[in-house]
Amino acid sequence: MKYTLKIFVLACLLLPNWLLAEIILTLELSPAVQSAQIFYVGDFNFTQTGSAPNIFNLRINNDGDSAERISIRFNMTWNNEIVADAQTNIFEMPAHNEVTINYQDLNAGAAIILNSQGAPQRIEFDRNDFNFNELQNQVIATGKLPSGTYVFRLEAVPENNPGAVVNSAVQTITITNPTTLEPLYPGNRVSEKMLIEVPTPFPNFLWQSDAQLFDLFVYEKYAEDESIQDVLSHDPMLHIENYPNQVFQYPADPSPLTFDLTGGGSVGPIRLLEPGHIYYWYVQAIIPASSGNVDLNSDVYQFKLTDSQQDLSNSNLILVYLRQILGDRYEQYMSALQGYEPDGTILLNKTPVDPETLIEFITKINQNKIDIQSIHID
Repeated sequence: MKYTLKIFVLACLLLPNWLLAEIILTLELSPAVQSAQIFYVGDFNFTQTGSAPNIFNLRINNDGDSAERISIRFNMTWNNEIVADAQTNIFEMPAHNEVTINYQDLNAGAAIILNSQGAPQRIEFDRNDFNFNELQNQVIATGKLPSGTYVFRLEAVPENNPGAVVNSAVQTITITNPTTLEPLYPGNRVSEKMLIEVPTPFPNFLWQSDAQLFDLFVYEKYAEDESIQDVLSHDPMLHIENYPNQVFQYPADPSPLTFDLTGGGSVGPIRLLEPGHIYYWYVQAIIPASSGNVDLNSDVYQFKLTDSQQDLSNSNLILVYLRQILGDRYEQYMSALQGYEPDGTILLNKTPVDPETLIEFITKINQNKIDIQSIHID
């Protein structure tokens, strides 16, 4: 037992100081980053320009009785591949002390903490690397990081043993990078020669997207308008902001609209659609990004409101839905239904549902969350 005890005591005496350190790191993502769906490569370029958003706050605690000289190592992985790596200069963390520094100050070389003597120390990245091997094609094309799972890791590294890690803090975010925004109904692209007529003054505007919030714009085309820009230069017939769905029915009266869940609603006056007039419309997806919202515009669509109107809105929508669901098989199945017209009724498990329910299924199909196993025509 004495022999064993002596070996144990000797081992304790030989323990390097970094194993006794009481450095604790806590990493907190900023609220803007937690809700962001897009990140730009420049947010992680470590160029000390000060233009990067505040991605995280790092709290450093030294609960020990002695000051510790450390550096902070940062890396970011994408789908388990390290794509960003950086390390700060060495600085002293005083005993029994806590400091909080943010990524924006680190990136700009403006993070300052006091040492044990009260002298200021600047903390900045003095080694950095961005690995384009995995991201090059997408980054060059868009300047944005591709969608996927990103893991931020910060580690405290002792000066006297740079190969070791005292403590680490980890946060994970998922970047969806929405890119899909496609109008479906009413009408067709302005660039197409055929002008589609709509039989109801209260049509459902329908679009497909992987974003969550939208602005919708509807304009009237006047006789003197010669281009899309001419039409869009007028005040809109309808402008709604922060709309949380992908189906919107044109209102039957000009009363202002509000959406309680998003704080959005109509902007300016609403004018009703008139028979025989031509209208242009487009939708704008609002996508949270690391440095603020990004607006993604759809193509501009056109339609004409017929002179003789009847409420066939859902009947027309059924055909639009079927084309979206069936894709290339649309003509094949519709050939078996020649002579038939949809009556506008949508059934789910033999129970009538509204168009919004069906668009939810279409969205899930396009996101590969639902597979079509078989199609029956009764």
